[in-house]
Amino acid sequence: MQPADRLSRARLVLGPWPFVPLVLFLLGSLAYFNRSVIVAGVSAEGQGEYTRILAVLTLQGIVLAALAVTPLIVLGGGRESLSFRYRPERVPSRRRYLLGVGLAGLITALIQVSYRYVAIDDVTGQGVFASVPVALATNLVLTTLFALVVSNVAGYAAYRIGLQTRELERQVQQLEEQRRQIVEADQRARTEVAQALHDGVQGALLRAVLRLNRLADGAPAAEAEGLRTVIADLEALRGEGVRAISRRLAPPIESIGIGSALEDLAETYRGSIAAEVAIDEAALVALGGWPDGELAVYRIAEQGLLNAAAHGRATRAEVVVESSDGAVRLAVRDDGAGLATAITPGMGLAVVDAWVGAIGGTWRLDPLPAGGAELAATLPLRPPAGAPA
Repeated sequence: MQPADRLSRARLVLGPWPFVPLVLFLLGSLAYFNRSVIVAGVSAEGQGEYTRILAVLTLQGIVLAALAVTPLIVLGGGRESLSFRYRPERVPSRRRYLLGVGLAGLITALIQVSYRYVAIDDVTGQGVFASVPVALATNLVLTTLFALVVSNVAGYAAYRIGLQTRELERQVQQLEEQRRQIVEADQRARTEVAQALHDGVQGALLRAVLRLNRLADGAPAAEAEGLRTVIADLEALRGEGVRAISRRLAPPIESIGIGSALEDLAETYRGSIAAEVAIDEAALVALGGWPDGELAVYRIAEQGLLNAAAHGRATRAEVVVESSDGAVRLAVRDDGAGLATAITPGMGLAVVDAWVGAIGGTWRLDPLPAGGAELAATLPLRPPAGAPA
């Protein structure tokens, strides 16, 4: 399809555009209503007569407009042509388009002439045209031009809306792709670092411990005692420090469950911030068997606690996970310094946005009335694989 700024003049004047019978019906009915107001005002001799003439002519105009758009509905694809949405595959050929517009004008002209010259009544009067051919030709030209102008304007408007809609859809797809890439990059980096810690750092520490043990075995008692102290520190670092960091980078959620994983996460902040975890049974059931959801909850909670400790300088924080109304709701609340007047999202918030976006949820970061901040996320539940939608 051609871009909007390259449309030919012939198409702008003669189409083709998608048939828009609903727009023509509404504008045609409005035009007949305006005519009815004028005729009733000129012809009526009292309020009752005015109301009768207005009602009769308006109803006739609505019926006439409905009959006039019938060929557009038939040629445009039935009920689907009554939609305002622009669909390129529904654009007819120029011959079909002009045929539909011409038929709408011809039907309108025939009905008008027939009504005003065959079924004359006191409301409409007679003698508007000198002859039936003149009446038919005049009405045919006027109604066809009306139908053509309205169809072109509405079609072009739908065309532009379609272009803008597709551009917005493209941008949304790009945003979703960026979110997916952020999530994948974050997970890949964490996994690589966790593997490096497990395979490289722990191995190096173990080799160092073994060498120091051999040195301690052959060293004097005083030196051996000092070496044993260093060995104990290295063992603690290898057993607790490196293992804890590895578990935090790549938590074994599938084996220990999201509840235990969050408890382990809160435990890593002991000494710097008192973190508590509350997760209800419904949330555990809802997240069970949904690895992406469990990992998203973990990563969002992780960033919330990190922001509370690093930026909010909080002393206490709580992680609450609940399930209600077909969604998992996660909140990380702290008693820190709260939010600044101007917030520049950092990488932590970008990761939160990526995880929430990947699940199709929403999130917000708000100040609390008593001080501190709350990071809240809502993740809509997805049915298990193989379950009916």
